Amino acid sequence: MTVARRRLDQVPPGAPDRADRLIALASRLLDWYRASGQVAVLEEAAAVAGQAETAGSTSPQLHALTTRLAEELASVDTGTDEADVLDHALAAARRSVETTPPDSPELPYRLNLLATRLADVYAANGERPVLVEAVEAARAAVAAAPAGSPERPAYLNNLANRLARLHAVEGRRGVLDEAVDAAREAAATTPDGSPELPGYLNNLANRLVRLYAASGHEAVLAEAVATARRAVESTEPDSPELPARLNNLANPWARLYVETSDPAVLADAADAARHVLRAVPVDSPDRPRHLANLGTRLAGLFAASNDLELLAEAAGAAGEAVAATAGHSAELPGYLSDLARYLGELSSARDDPAVLAEAADAARRSVALTPPASADLADRCSDLARLLARVHAQGGPVSALVEAAAAGRQAVEAAAAGPGDELGSCLDELADHLVRLYHANGDRALLAEAVAADQRAVSVTPPSSDDQARYRENLARHQALLDAAAPSEPTSPPG
Repeated sequence: MTVARRRLDQVPPGAPDRADRLIALASRLLDWYRASGQVAVLEEAAAVAGQAETAGSTSPQLHALTTRLAEELASVDTGTDEADVLDHALAAARRSVETTPPDSPELPYRLNLLATRLADVYAANGERPVLVEAVEAARAAVAAAPAGSPERPAYLNNLANRLARLHAVEGRRGVLDEAVDAAREAAATTPDGSPELPGYLNNLANRLVRLYAASGHEAVLAEAVATARRAVESTEPDSPELPARLNNLANPWARLYVETSDPAVLADAADAARHVLRAVPVDSPDRPRHLANLGTRLAGLFAASNDLELLAEAAGAAGEAVAATAGHSAELPGYLSDLARYLGELSSARDDPAVLAEAADAARRSVALTPPASADLADRCSDLARLLARVHAQGGPVSALVEAAAAGRQAVEAAAAGPGDELGSCLDELADHLVRLYHANGDRALLAEAVAADQRAVSVTPPSSDDQARYRENLARHQALLDAAAPSEPTSPPG
């Protein structure tokens, strides 16, 4: 590399052989990058190759260099957010396509690489025209690949991925249909036993789930389940991809039960959810997340089936997720919130005060650990307030109502600091908690506070909202209570 630099320095700009020496230096830099892995060296190689192109070289060596450079840039982590690396990679991929003859067998590969580089740039800048160009390049790669080509399924899979992303941006059904067709062909033209087949099947299942969401056709959902099952069955037991593919099988299976109410589908959906967890090592840092997902899925199946055993299992999974999560984890408040919700439902179904108390404790911890600026704080405070109101209703102390009112106030404060969508409902619930507390201790000031909350709920709620009539009805009822209540000192019942 040092020799190549010296040889370049020996010729002035504009010299006839300068382009050849730039090509030689870029080649040496690529050799050094392969040995060292230093991205800065790769960037320099791209810059030197660009100088050779600017110098007007038409040497076949420049075409070979450009192709090699595009391939090396393709090996750089596609998750990088380094704009220079992405720009060099895209420029090299463009040059590679532009200098490739239309009848070259290399053209499909280079078009596919260009589509991938464009997708990387889109992921970094979010500019829709870049994504559209990525789709067009992927289409061109598929069109240029001969039928029966062993690389064609990979190009089809890439096209399906690019189209799926475009559909997520635009929402056009035709784009989604094309994505499904490309994914189907990718899977159908890949032989059994290919290491690529499980991934193609998994992607097809995901596209079919989206298509079901857009069409509502049960047959599409059944195909998604069958495809996801094939993806799982063709994945090696020790593959790191297995948990994600099992999860993708559990998702459509749960939806299929909602569609069919078939007990056999319910059993399969629950087993699929459990299998996800079995594929995750006990000491895996991802295990709490998979436990939480299992709880969510089982709770959803309970909502569709009313099978209490599923709800109890969901609570158990959520409890394990909480126990396996470090106290400083940002995920812990959410896991605690899920646990409180499942236990709250379970206590209602079983009329079990002990389970209800456990739910309230989980909700307290969730609120205490939720950051003040979190968008979830209002909901978690409201959930805590409802659980505490139920604790009092089942014979608990008045202090539970005092705490419920405090949680309701915190919910209002958090909702007011956010977008405001939940403010009306938080105010309405706060008024109810305050009135319950008034009935317990006779403090008329609580009624006045309740009426003020009702008035504010009415004022912040659009007149066209379905909630407006209910808020006004509550305001009138609570105002009547306030008017009828004689001013008095609050009592302090034992509790």
